[in-house]
Amino acid sequence: MISIKPFKLKKENQDRSLIQKKPNNNIDLDKRQFVKSGFLGILTGVGIGLLSRIPFVEAAGIIDGAELKSYSETTIKENAGATYTIDFERGNVFELTLIDNCTFTFLKPPISGKTGSFTLILVQDSTGSRTATWPAAVDWEGGSQPTLSTAANAVDVFIFFTTDGGRRWYGFLAGINLK
Repeated sequence: MISIKPFKLKKENQDRSLIQKKPNNNIDLDKRQFVKSGFLGILTGVGIGLLSRIPFVEAAGIIDGAELKSYSETTIKENAGATYTIDFERGNVFELTLIDNCTFTFLKPPISGKTGSFTLILVQDSTGSRTATWPAAVDWEGGSQPTLSTAANAVDVFIFFTTDGGRRWYGFLAGINLK
């Protein structure tokens, strides 16, 4: 399943034959033969040579043999109170300001046999000295949980990954008391 923003098909007489219409997809082209923005569905038979431009493509699935020049990830920036859930369906980079001592839960990782990871940037609020309680499934580098920086506005960065659907998480302190 991919979602796309408008793009132009080079061969106008083939435009509709290049798009496989599925029930309830609402596939439609505008008068310029652009796929309308917000399309969510399955495209078949579309190759690089048939497109005059692709300003934006999001894809879910397997990308095999690709070479990426650059990419970016969405950063979820929020406050974290007494509890906070890291949800893989929302993203893989979380920048959280601790406004209370926080107990974390990790939700919806990839299935066993697939690797999932996320970066967690924890920022102390202006009070500082906030603590984190991690899921029991986290195994820490060196065998013990790191201590958060306590100064007001201090920044600590963590990396977590799992290969077994979240039964075990490997946790690493990537940076402490960053300024």
